[in-house]
Amino acid sequence: MDFLGSQPKICFLMIGINDLSRQENVDNIFNNYIEIINILQSKKITPVIQSTLLTLDSPTINNTKVILLNKKLKEFAHNKSIDFIDLNKELAPNGALLKEYSSDGVHLNIKGYIIWKNNLAHYIQIHKF
Repeated sequence: MDFLGSQPKICFLMIGINDLSRQENVDNIFNNYIEIINILQSKKITPVIQSTLLTLDSPTINNTKVILLNKKLKEFAHNKSIDFIDLNKELAPNGALLKEYSSDGVHLNIKGYIIWKNNLAHYIQIHKF
């Protein structure tokens, strides 16, 4: 994480979906998150955890694991007073990414990115970063 030399004030994190597609263990992904957060905080950068996005019937990604990872992340964020943005509330309200927000069931399309951008913009506006 040497690229953090410019000292940003805040870092929005969303990782895990590629790891899950490679069948990585949820606990390993979670531990990587913690390591990244510790590095950010040691550099006085505020971490904000974003939910890992649910998928739409992906053959390589099990949404049960995404839900488990998000549960761990949300609990960790709460216990450490780190903000958690649950993008799945809008993008996957029924437990799977809505078709209208993705062309392949995993990656967002322009409509999905607009919702993501609006969530981040709202967060930044409220917290005045």
